[in-house]
Amino acid sequence: MPTEAAPSDEELKLFLMKPGFALLKYFPSQIQARKVMTVLDVISSHSPDEEYIGEQMEPSWEENPSLGLPLKAEVTGKGVPNSISI
Repeated sequence: MPTEAAPSDEELKLFLMKPGFALLKYFPSQIQARKVMTVLDVISSHSPDEEYIGEQMEPSWEENPSLGLPLKAEVTGKGVPNSISI
């Protein structure tokens, strides 16, 4: 990881001669990248028993139709409002 310390003369010379190589030093290794991708895959998958808001009408909402109307108007198929996506 880059630090806020001033680069040494050798690092600066390497950067000026081969900027691409100097940049590659700061990329993660294949093992580190694989770990990150694995974690992102696991935390971004949905549970099979996940319930979606408004998917099924609550019995109490059926009794009072004015309660279910605002919810039906918000269901757009574009995700759940105020949810976090990766």
